[in-house]
Amino acid sequence: MNLGEVKKKALSLMAEYSIDGVEISAAENADYLNRMNRFASDAQMEISDKVGIESSYLFVQTGTSEEGYNKYTLPIDFKEHLHMNLDDERFNNYRLENKNILVKKSVTGSFEFFYFKNPQELTLDTPDSYELEVDVHTQNLIPYFVGGMSLHDENPAVADRLLNMYFGKLNTVSKRYDDFPINIQSVYTV
Repeated sequence: MNLGEVKKKALSLMAEYSIDGVEISAAENADYLNRMNRFASDAQMEISDKVGIESSYLFVQTGTSEEGYNKYTLPIDFKEHLHMNLDDERFNNYRLENKNILVKKSVTGSFEFFYFKNPQELTLDTPDSYELEVDVHTQNLIPYFVGGMSLHDENPAVADRLLNMYFGKLNTVSKRYDDFPINIQSVYTV
């Protein structure tokens, strides 16, 4: 789902749950649309706190005979550490310190640091074509939050209904694990 689709669905929810049944004017929708990027950003951040957005950071190191550690700056979107691989095997001989990954200088190989990331902050300049970063199964929650927050000042009853639906759905969300082998080798014999 992209940001434009979130806005369209939020406007639809706002109209659907409206108590008075009066259609929202284009001018009023424009006012709502100006605030929706910020609300979508807040919802995406909140969802990513519950169901992390996985990412990875690659770097290569050529070992030396020197003592000590090489420092690699953590990615700017770093939120939470998962694990690190060295040449596609789990590697545990490193540490995190002051927004850096420290690896002994004697180790050689290709490293992949896995982590949960913060989503990009959405601004007024973010295009409607921006694809949401949270898991697909959580993206349908965002229009409820956006619609509820957009209406909060002028129609608290509808806003509360939409926000209650959002928080109710958010409480049932959990991480879906799909890290399974693509090819499974048969081990039985005839």
